[in-house]
This record gives sequence, structure tokens and C-alpha cells, in this order.
Amino acid sequence: MPRADAAGAVLHYERLGAGPDVVLLHGLTTDAGFWYPAIALDLSVDHALTLVDLPGHGRSSVPRSGYSTRAVAHRVLALLDRLGLARVRLVGHSYGGAVALQAALAAPERAVAVVVADTRLRALQPVAAPTTSDGWDEVRGRLAARGVPLDGVSELTVLEALARLRLAGALDAALVAPFVVPFARGGLRAARRWLRLMHETTARDELTDVAGLTVDALARLACPLLALYGERSHCLPSGERLARLVPAGRLVRVQGVGHFHPLRRPDVFCAETRRFLAEVDARPVPAPTGGGRDR
Repeated sequence: MPRADAAGAVLHYERLGAGPDVVLLHGLTTDAGFWYPAIALDLSVDHALTLVDLPGHGRSSVPRSGYSTRAVAHRVLALLDRLGLARVRLVGHSYGGAVALQAALAAPERAVAVVVADTRLRALQPVAAPTTSDGWDEVRGRLAARGVPLDGVSELTVLEALARLRLAGALDAALVAPFVVPFARGGLRAARRWLRLMHETTARDELTDVAGLTVDALARLACPLLALYGERSHCLPSGERLARLVPAGRLVRVQGVGHFHPLRRPDVFCAETRRFLAEVDARPVPAPTGGGRDR
């Protein structure tokens, strides 16, 4: 398994396919396997994919610090330097979408395009919207009965409680899998790693650090952006506002699904991503400017 030092972290990555370079960045508690099998196999037909395990996840190292989206983006860019990838299309789900945005803002000359899949951006959406997926009320009630209240607590608190349930064998995977992907599908290793991350590093404080993803900064994003959000997701307001804010932004709502729509409807995810990237790559390549556009 290839690994490379990237600004103080050792990142595991996988590469497959041939064509324009696309970097896939997963969300919290998952890893590069999030994109398998459907998305990775589909997009690799005519794209050169680099799938990254972000710091503290998968087979990457667990550094003591450096988990803010800005710090992780710096490490991803360092990995791209090591791999010789000068211009890339960045695709990220949830936390990975925020990392993709940070990377595009930090190195606009390298970002051909960004696909943000169901990332909540606190500058645009301070409070998560209600989830409207069928069956969610039942899931919320059952998790509350197991000591995992979902209302009025932070996402990190919920994830820690879910990890403890998974390790105790008390997480009803069949019930929660449509809504709660972390730890629901045999994720004992991921649950152990998440608890280590929360208690042995500064991740608990840093993961909520959104410095750099301000309204003004996002409005200066220089490359085309696709905001791909589940119609029933609690993050949808972020996608709606982001697409309006970014000069070359576009929103696509994935019908009938919520936050984990890349897993629920990989066919839609791949079709929309492929369509967007084809349009972007058909445009003339702009002369490098060394910075984003001010608007």
C-alpha cells in the first residue's frame, strides 16, 4: 500500500485509472474505501484517481495535531507535490469537501474544479437543518434509547457515542446503516481509531476549526464548483448558498436521499460528477495567475 510523508503526516493513498487527475477526499470516520466499489470503478474508467486516507483515518498516520480543514488541506497539497500532480480536480464528501475547498483556496493555480458533496459550511449554515429522510424519526428514537441523543449535541459527541456502541456490539447496523454510515458496516477498526483520535490528539478541538472558509473567501473561489447535495440532507442549505456565492457555482439536488447520497445513489453521483468535469475540461485552460479572482 503506497504511503508518503506529507507535511508531518504519513498519508496512505491509492491510484487507479488514466486520464485527467481527480483527487477523492472522504469524510470523518471513513477512509478511501468510502469510494468503493461503484464510484472508484466508474470514475477510473477515464480519470486518473488519487484516493487519500486523511490524517487519523484508514491507513494514514495519527499525528498529535493538524486536523483543521486548513491543516489537512496543506497536507493533501504536500502529497500532491510528492506525486507530481500539478493540476487536479478535487472531490470531497462532508469533511472532505471542506478540505477540498481549503486546498482550492490555498492553491488556486492547482485547482481545475471542485465537487463538494454534502458539506455543511458553518459560515453559510451555522445550524444543521432537520433531516427529512424516511425512517429517521425511528432511528433517532432508538439511538436516544441507547444513550445517543442526536438533538442539541455536537457531531463529534454523537460520533464518539456511536463508536462506543459499535465496540460494545450494541449498534443496530441494519437499522442505522441507511443514515449512519460510520461504524455501521463492520467498522470495529474505524471505531477504535475514532476514539483514539478523540482522546490522544487535538482533533476534538481542531475538527471544528473552520478558519479560512469565510463568506468572503468562498466568494473568491476561482475555479468552477459543483455542489452536490442530498435533497433530504441536513446540509442542503449550505449547498444552496455555496452555489449562489461562488462565481462559477452550480447546485444539483440528489432526489430522495440524504447526507450519504454518494453511497445511496452512486449512479447519480458519478453521472453528475462526470458531466460537470467533462464541461470543465472542455474549456480552454486559463493562463496561471498565481491567485484567485477578487469579486
